[in-house]
Amino acid sequence: YAYGLAVYSGYSHWVSKPTRDQNLFKHFVNQLKTLVMPTLGNNLSQAISNTLAILSYNTPSQYIVILSDG
Repeated sequence: YAYGLAVYSGYSHWVSKPTRDQNLFKHFVNQLKTLVMPTLGNNLSQAISNTLAILSYNTPSQYIVILSDG
């Protein structure tokens, strides 16, 4: 599987675009402990749109996991 990580507040930001390198992905996930988003807000629609834009439509099964504090 390829894993990617996008975060959002007032804007959507890629922490890691999809990669099959699990060690690289884990590295970026560990950075989230100290992440402070640069803008206020809750722009979920932009985060979903940005994610859908890079999904491969040739892949039969793909998943988006959304985590929220609210």
